[in-house]
Amino acid sequence: MPKIVYGIFVSILIFSPLAFGTVERWSLTVMETLTFSSLLLFLITVCDKKKPFHKVPGLIPLIFLGTYILFQLVPLPPDIVKFISPATHTLYSETIGSVTPPGWIPFSINPRATLSEFFRFSAYLLFYVLTVQLLIKRDLLRNTIKIVIVFATLLSLQAMVQHFTAIQGVAHMDRKIFWFRELTHGGAPFGPYVNRNHYAGWMGMIFPIVLSMFLFHKPMGAYRSFREKMVEFLTKDRTNTYILLGMSAILISVSIFLSLSRGGIISLCLASLFLAILIAHRKPGHGRGVVIICVFSIVLLCVERFGWEPVFKRFDTIRDVHGDIAGQRLTIWEDSLNLVKDFRVTGSGFGTFVDLYPKYRHFPGNLVVKHAHNDYLELLAEGGILGAILVFWFFAVFFYKSVRAFLKRKEMYSIYLFLGSLTGIITILIHSLTDFNLHIGANGLYFFFILGITVSAANTRLSYRQRDTNLNRFQLPLPKFLGPLVAVVILFMLFVNLGGLISELNYASIKAIRLDQNISEPMVAEINRRANRAYRFDPLNAKYRFTAANLAAFRSNNDIALEKYKEAVRLNPTNGEYLQKLATELSARKNYPAADQLFHAGTKYNPGNPKSYLDYAAWLFSQGYKKRAMENLNRAIAIEPKNIDESLALMVIHGLTDQEMQTTIPERVEPYLHFADFLYQTGNIEMAEAVYRRTIALAKYGDEESRKVLSKAFQNRKVKTRLEKFLSE
Repeated sequence: MPKIVYGIFVSILIFSPLAFGTVERWSLTVMETLTFSSLLLFLITVCDKKKPFHKVPGLIPLIFLGTYILFQLVPLPPDIVKFISPATHTLYSETIGSVTPPGWIPFSINPRATLSEFFRFSAYLLFYVLTVQLLIKRDLLRNTIKIVIVFATLLSLQAMVQHFTAIQGVAHMDRKIFWFRELTHGGAPFGPYVNRNHYAGWMGMIFPIVLSMFLFHKPMGAYRSFREKMVEFLTKDRTNTYILLGMSAILISVSIFLSLSRGGIISLCLASLFLAILIAHRKPGHGRGVVIICVFSIVLLCVERFGWEPVFKRFDTIRDVHGDIAGQRLTIWEDSLNLVKDFRVTGSGFGTFVDLYPKYRHFPGNLVVKHAHNDYLELLAEGGILGAILVFWFFAVFFYKSVRAFLKRKEMYSIYLFLGSLTGIITILIHSLTDFNLHIGANGLYFFFILGITVSAANTRLSYRQRDTNLNRFQLPLPKFLGPLVAVVILFMLFVNLGGLISELNYASIKAIRLDQNISEPMVAEINRRANRAYRFDPLNAKYRFTAANLAAFRSNNDIALEKYKEAVRLNPTNGEYLQKLATELSARKNYPAADQLFHAGTKYNPGNPKSYLDYAAWLFSQGYKKRAMENLNRAIAIEPKNIDESLALMVIHGLTDQEMQTTIPERVEPYLHFADFLYQTGNIEMAEAVYRRTIALAKYGDEESRKVLSKAFQNRKVKTRLEKFLSE
């Protein structure tokens, strides 16, 4: 049984990075199942053979954190939620509360996402516990370090080969992982990862361990001349290991440079400096600092061989032509801070950042922001102050107990391993300032694994004449219900995850089918069967409720459609499409006040989606609210100028004058060009000329994008003739 447990343990370490970073449901299911199962087998072994179970530093705060994530799912009376988290209460009141009293509500605004985060975090926690329990054995500790180093070295080599073959376009393998996995949603792949930053984050945790083992295996000797040094160096038993570890450190660090991850490169340099300082403080002398400098010199020479230009270009993109910080991270962080202010105590629920962020988003475009690109901000946004306190409690206990145990160590292997693993932790914590590495399945798992390595390095004894570890044992036997409890959690986790996989397969087969009059009744029945199966197997997923509601509405089962729309909104109250579909159903039943509130909520919680404003404007026109409809059209065009044609059609249908149309359209080049063309086509030549003149002035004194739009308009001959006339004047 112990061999089986350790075999599963190693398999998880190898599987997680290879499974494209373990970010998809299938790979997360495999990782979580193997982790839970290995701990269950370990508990069975402990109970059957009455083996000791050792105390794990920081276990209590981690258990509290897991319980807190689960608590976010528990429905509570509205008054309690309003007192603790007013923003959560307001959100539910403005959405599902506009139709029916929301009843008891949870702190999480998306229970399905929070439940998934609970399983992922539980797997990390159990893997941390398992690492500590297994690696109290000195042989297992050494073997595990060897396996991880060899695996990371081979993976870095594979990543570099994949990188260069992709650049050369061999067999059209560009943008493919392992030369076969096509990227379907974009990305900047490197190695087995879709995102190069996450590859660099994973390698950044491993590199300090490799470097520390390299320094530990440095051959020592009392020699005088250079010849004596070389002879003794080449004849020592540790020389081969030393050379191989040096090559491993070089390959891993070069691969991080080639990934072009700015955060990864900076973290790598800081980690090396931090490790050198720690070693110099703990073991002064012995020339370790010189060795680190030599390793980095070789790394820089290797990068020089491959070319520094891509690296410099990558860092040049940090600032724009005006010298300001480029990219969207700063904007996302500012928006995230506003989110944190509203949900400061309990957060919005772990895993819900992607659902709530659109309300606070200030930059245009269709890019879906799933994470804050800062693990600390995301923790505050999703877990609030309470979640942050629990995490801080864990790290305080972990570092205090680990460092206190480490200061008593005399064995050099343990000293170097502890310093390397501690540096690996610091590396990923630095990288987490600018990315979301800890939300990547494999990276989060390895973070907790390295936490376990740190504990083992500080406590596992390498001498066979002493007991295995300095960790204290539980004085009382483990509760008998612990094994069955883990088994129940495994079954529940499998039910949720496998149900999600089955639902995804059913949904994937029907999501592209368009419901219209040409579709046959047997096809409608098949779609209905698959849609119902999808939401039965994954009942907390609002997407499947919404699909079933659309199908019921298509089949004129209006009462069923209304109930399912309500369920979808209750499960995910920030989705603008769900809110406005429910509003449409309520409007058909003449419940206009509730419909108005839901249409407005759809724009409030998705302010960057122009379609929500267009739909709201169309409904407002139908209800006679012309001024409010014009305001929403103005917003829709401002977000996406290409909506001008649809907006003009709406205004024509509802009888707006040309002057009213002009007050609705924002003063921007593209919508004004379309409006001027519309005026020419409808015969209002005088007003069209005035709009063209205004358009030219906007382009002349506007930004570069405005001039590009005007330049593109010159490609149309009719427009070109009119514009040239005004330009000549």
